[in-house]
Amino acid sequence: MLYRIKHALVNRRVAAADPLNPPTVINARVPVLTYTDGVLGLHVDITLCNHNGAFKSRFIWELAQFDKRFEIVFRLVKLWAEGAGLNDPKNGTLNSWSLTQMVST
Repeated sequence: MLYRIKHALVNRRVAAADPLNPPTVINARVPVLTYTDGVLGLHVDITLCNHNGAFKSRFIWELAQFDKRFEIVFRLVKLWAEGAGLNDPKNGTLNSWSLTQMVST
């Protein structure tokens, strides 16, 4: 299914046509379609039937609604972690959920 979504995104020119960073399906424990939005340049990850991921997304949204400072601090910490090379779980560093937990405690 993710491969069909990938082809639809490319055909409709939603995913950026960057040969160095093409839309990719990563076959992990929970397969992920990752691509860069062609208009805004945002990095997007799509998973299917990932109830744990849906819970985490909702939890983060609830935190941001509860305290507006959370979103600001989380974005700052995430930018810092990316700049320091600490937000790349494929290479053994922290994932975004870990950063969320750090900010929320």
